[in-house]
Amino acid sequence: SGGTTINFEASVDGSTWTPILGTKVGTTSSGSTTLEPGDWVFSIAGYKYVRARISDYSAGEITIQGFATVLT
Repeated sequence: SGGTTINFEASVDGSTWTPILGTKVGTTSSGSTTLEPGDWVFSIAGYKYVRARISDYSAGEITIQGFATVLT
């Protein structure tokens, strides 16, 4: 109960983290956090590190996979 929050963040130095805005695939919904399963797309130009930080964990299994591609 209460939900689990996944916070999308990026960093240039691996020390200072900033929320990044993403768009949930197949929707026009955007945000820097989610409470629901789904695929997200981010523009992370200029960042060296990306993470999905878990907060307000309630229960269950969480699996995060990342894929990077260069847009031309």
